[in-house]
Amino acid sequence: SKCRLHGQSIMNVDPINTTGTYTLYSPVFPNPFICAREMVGQFSYEVLNRLPSNGIGAWLRENWEWHYTSFYFEMTQVYQILGIAVFLTLLRFFLNFALLKRIPKWFNIIEHDAQKFPESSFKTLIHGVTWFWAMYLCVFGEDKFFFYPSITWQKFITGAPVPSELYWLYMLQMGFYVHCVYASAFLETIRRDFTVLMLHHFLTLGLLSYSFGVRYHYLGTNKP
Repeated sequence: SKCRLHGQSIMNVDPINTTGTYTLYSPVFPNPFICAREMVGQFSYEVLNRLPSNGIGAWLRENWEWHYTSFYFEMTQVYQILGIAVFLTLLRFFLNFALLKRIPKWFNIIEHDAQKFPESSFKTLIHGVTWFWAMYLCVFGEDKFFFYPSITWQKFITGAPVPSELYWLYMLQMGFYVHCVYASAFLETIRRDFTVLMLHHFLTLGLLSYSFGVRYHYLGTNKP
């Protein structure tokens, strides 16, 4: 990107510089209008000048650069996601029976809120676990790429193995949203926004699987 911060290019900022560069030229607050303009301009340039006039099919056949769009997702990962979804469903049944349905009675919560309590509590638990997991990796992990976001591109390799701590975070997130699809249809009260809710679940699954498949996992984790 050519987006500039206080007159200096982001790409010229040393991500591992410990002498104060990031306090002077913070990559956290670039000018969004300049970035958007340059992104649109770069995309237009690629479309008009890079792809051949005889179609994208010829580009795929004649150029090796199609490799950058490769998608790495195996059936083993599909089975793992489904397994996690089943586990979360069973865990939800157990927690509802053992704890979550009893707490409203202990604290005399009104009936209307007591019915929503188990569902909200379980989702808060899973979201809390994944949020703190991602935050730990971003802030206290080996690369600390929350503070040095350009590292996410320096370490990008097409088809590279995903580190185990990121891999299982992705599997848990995707398994949770597969569980949410099942729970929204069969476990929870059907609401007026059911269609929008299901669309959200499928879109989230699509974004997670795409981010994982093209190895944008560092960027995905940096959005806890």
